[in-house]
Amino acid sequence: MLPIQTPDSLFHDGNPSTATLGTPVTADWLNAVYAEIMAPAVAIGIPASSSNDNLWQALLQKYSKYALLTGANFIGSVSGPTPTAGDASTKLATTEFVSARIGSAGSVNFRNRIINGNFDFWQRGTTSAPVTSSSYLADRFLAYVLGSTVTPSQQAFPPGQTEVPGEPTFFHRAVVASVAGANNFVTIQQRIENVRTLAGKPVTLSFYAKADSAKNIGVELYQSFGSSGSAQASGLVKQQVALTTAWKRFTVSGVLPTMSGKSISGGNDYLSVVLWLDAGVTSADRSSNIGQQSGTFDIAQVQLEEGSVATPFEQRPAPVELAMCQRYYEKSFRINVAPGVASIGDISTGSGAGVPALYFPGNSTRFAVTKRETPAKTVINHVTGALGSIRSGSVDYPGTALADGGPGSIFVQFSSAQNIPQTQVIYYGWTADAEL
Repeated sequence: MLPIQTPDSLFHDGNPSTATLGTPVTADWLNAVYAEIMAPAVAIGIPASSSNDNLWQALLQKYSKYALLTGANFIGSVSGPTPTAGDASTKLATTEFVSARIGSAGSVNFRNRIINGNFDFWQRGTTSAPVTSSSYLADRFLAYVLGSTVTPSQQAFPPGQTEVPGEPTFFHRAVVASVAGANNFVTIQQRIENVRTLAGKPVTLSFYAKADSAKNIGVELYQSFGSSGSAQASGLVKQQVALTTAWKRFTVSGVLPTMSGKSISGGNDYLSVVLWLDAGVTSADRSSNIGQQSGTFDIAQVQLEEGSVATPFEQRPAPVELAMCQRYYEKSFRINVAPGVASIGDISTGSGAGVPALYFPGNSTRFAVTKRETPAKTVINHVTGALGSIRSGSVDYPGTALADGGPGSIFVQFSSAQNIPQTQVIYYGWTADAEL
């Protein structure tokens, strides 16, 4: 804008009584003022008009997308630029920025209620015979079927793949062989201890999945109030999702019911997350009408969290995740050795009684993690894999194994009709199962 041509750069009135002239206003100065006022309107394409509010309209159009701050409250739709993940400034943080920080390495708040959702732990082994009723393979993930069969297995991601973020090592594969029948079905599910989990709250389930061809699967959450509690509440959060042959992330959101009016009893209540892979007409509603189908289904990075928005998958430290798994299942064998596989370094020992049909002196072992309840304990021959069998030297002794010790330890005694010398060292493996 042109300066005012007076010594103090201000306009002054004239004074006829003293013959003092007022400050002259030239056409150049007025044109400069007009151009200055209209500049914002011209810049965003608002033409001059007789409405006398060109500048106001320009300001509205320019800044209406920003929120007004009144005291401590925002008015309007808050938005702003997204800083980089390492930005530590005082800029306004967007949802995208906060989500990225939540999912970054070292940020663990246990928001994911699924255990072993990254499929890192397979204590029972990495392959399985076809499951015809119910069976665990990947820790905490139950293959639960009727009529049809499913063969679960561990599969490895190639290093450097980018379809599923975070460089996961493994994913879960389920090969379904469907058998026609109204009551038949195949599910992969996880039962989350304590039915009160997330009750009355919005929840979001997210996971990556693909199939050998385009197929639909069903997602369902249900509440089980224990063996002597209220009737199971099924179909609480359910949705059909369409898989392709490429990895894709799916999210399903809803609100879980409260515990009002429910009776919880039996010590085995839980919240279950279910993936329906095959379902006869009896399960049509719960499975979101996916129907019966055979095929190969791959699943990775399963996460259940509070809220209506899926955040990045939570990567917990491996020792923490393993301990969470071992609350429900533990074994004497090394973590990468399936129970029953020959492995001399993964066994417990005792000594013979010297007399047939008597129990040899018991051997007590503390669990790495106290179990959810007193687990079902099994003694296993570490060479042959035979249940209730032990080995001394190169001789296998079949007999009856007693395993006790409550939820914190295993105490093993064994009886056999054969004489096990008192000086003979006895070897055996064990498992402890406290799954829901």
